[in-house]
Amino acid sequence: MNDEIKIAKTLKLMRVLNIIILIFNFLMAFGVIAIKFARETYVEISNQLFSLEAPLMDSVMLDLLLRKSMAILVIIFLVALVYKEKKIKSVKHRFFINLAAFAVITCYASLLIYLIYSPVLSAT
Repeated sequence: MNDEIKIAKTLKLMRVLNIIILIFNFLMAFGVIAIKFARETYVEISNQLFSLEAPLMDSVMLDLLLRKSMAILVIIFLVALVYKEKKIKSVKHRFFINLAAFAVITCYASLLIYLIYSPVLSAT
């Protein structure tokens, strides 16, 4: 009986943590989308630091990653996360998938921020 109570408490805790991580996934993803929609601001800064013909912040990768059309991929990623919540029954699997998704979104946001601000900081 004692083991059943521990398992029930653990599952309840994992459900709560799963929901918290899912919410953080959405917050981070919306932050990434907001960065993408601020492209015009970064283009103005880039044009002041580099030539008009140069890619955004003199980085081809940033020029590709910061397009508004790439926001569609982030939205598809979020839809897949919600779909996964309905299809996968195991709380443990959903929790670890959400944790991995959070790591992916955080790395993507960090890469964008680094590619945007590193040329600015080195130029000043």
